[in-house]
Amino acid sequence: MRPFNSKRNLMLLLMAALLLATGAWAADKAAPSEGVMQLQQPSNVAGTKLPAGKYHVQWTPTAGETVDVKVYRGDKEVASTTAQLVKVDAVPYNNVSYLTNDKGERSLTQISFAKQKLALRLGDRPSSSAERAAK
Repeated sequence: MRPFNSKRNLMLLLMAALLLATGAWAADKAAPSEGVMQLQQPSNVAGTKLPAGKYHVQWTPTAGETVDVKVYRGDKEVASTTAQLVKVDAVPYNNVSYLTNDKGERSLTQISFAKQKLALRLGDRPSSSAERAAK
């Protein structure tokens, strides 16, 4: 019969814990993140005009800070685009930012989610002082 080797057992336990933690982290990175946005007025997302209403937003990391974004109304995907994940101060409510063109049409530029320190910056242009926050 072999003597009890506590050092070896401890090492095996630590390796198992490390593998489990790494697997959970990898699964978390691959899982899509999500939030809700409320449009008070019709707005364009990636060339698709969305009527006012409540939408479910889901994003999946692709490379670096870039994410694929899908917008749903109910179970139906109504728009998709890419965005940059940007750090922001957490706000107590969901918020959208947009640009308004000469015709008064709005295009979403950023979506912020309640109590989260991140936002989705849509399109490839940097934020502008002309952006207005929808309340």
